[in-house]
Amino acid sequence: MKAEKGQKPHRRISRGAMVTWSLLVLVVVAIVVMSRLKPPEEVVEEAPEKAVLVRAQVVVPRAIDDTVVLPGWVEADVSATLAVEKGGRVTEVTVDRGDAVTKGQVLLRIDGRHWEVLKKQASIELADAERDLSRWEKLKGEGAVSTSDFDAIQHRRNMAAVAAEEAAVHISQCELTSPIDGVVDARYVELGEYVSEAQSVLKVVSLDPLNVVVNVPERDVHAVKVGTVLRLSTTTQPDVTFEGCVSFVAVAGDVQANTFAVELSMENPPETLKPGMIVDVELCRSAREKAVVVPFSAVVPKRGEHIVFVVEDERTVLRVVQIDSIVGQDVVLTSGLSEGDVLVIEGQRTLQDGVLVSVAGAAPAEQE
Repeated sequence: MKAEKGQKPHRRISRGAMVTWSLLVLVVVAIVVMSRLKPPEEVVEEAPEKAVLVRAQVVVPRAIDDTVVLPGWVEADVSATLAVEKGGRVTEVTVDRGDAVTKGQVLLRIDGRHWEVLKKQASIELADAERDLSRWEKLKGEGAVSTSDFDAIQHRRNMAAVAAEEAAVHISQCELTSPIDGVVDARYVELGEYVSEAQSVLKVVSLDPLNVVVNVPERDVHAVKVGTVLRLSTTTQPDVTFEGCVSFVAVAGDVQANTFAVELSMENPPETLKPGMIVDVELCRSAREKAVVVPFSAVVPKRGEHIVFVVEDERTVLRVVQIDSIVGQDVVLTSGLSEGDVLVIEGQRTLQDGVLVSVAGAAPAEQE
């Protein structure tokens, strides 16, 4: 069919275009339907903050002895290394290691036959000189001798007496005696050995009294006075304590260590305490009436400072504290805490400032 003149011919729509437009319409309709069917967004509620369980105690100032424990060591009151005065062969050793000895007891003898011969010779000469002097004294009384001749005879007698005394000294030096009451700690020679003059042969130590030497820091030496009684203990018997009396305080300190040597004397010490042992010496530097004392475990070191946590309005507050001294398992603080503060004593290691906490206990600090 032909189009009439003056009319536009109709454009025929292809079948493929109709399918494409149909699909687009379906997609749009599906999107609209799905948007209307989409459920509303769920409202996410925030979980409530969980409180951290801790233990705490109320800070209550109390009296405490500011005591420091210092290491010391036990020494014998006298430790004498004995040497012979005469050289010669050892003819007798009367003691062995561990034997108790008394002052003046003969411990060792040296062959002194040579000196005994000289003593006999000196004794004979002395007897002759005394007889001659006796005769000359009678002659002098009668005026039969000159003064110079009598003086010569008298001088001879005096020199003979000196020689006899010298020989007796030599013989006595062949015997070694103990200068103290004590115990033989070492023996360096055997019977029959030849020893030279001034050679060490025995060591004797005195076990009563015993001395304890301790180096006291410069800032604490003011608390030590001669006559002060201090308490001692050993690591082998921590539950057993002893007492020692300060007998000496050095007037000059060690400039490198900033310490002063202090010596304590122990009368009638127990047998378990031996020279060379290490002991703990308790020194009370001062007594405080109202000190802020807290458990050492409650203090947390952090970046060169010491911190604690207190509880205010159920939340933690970080405090920086200053430690003055450590007394056993406690520390004495000079700043950072006040009376009435609720101090966290357990669970503080993982805390931060401002954390919500639940306090399991906030009892007052134990009084001593």
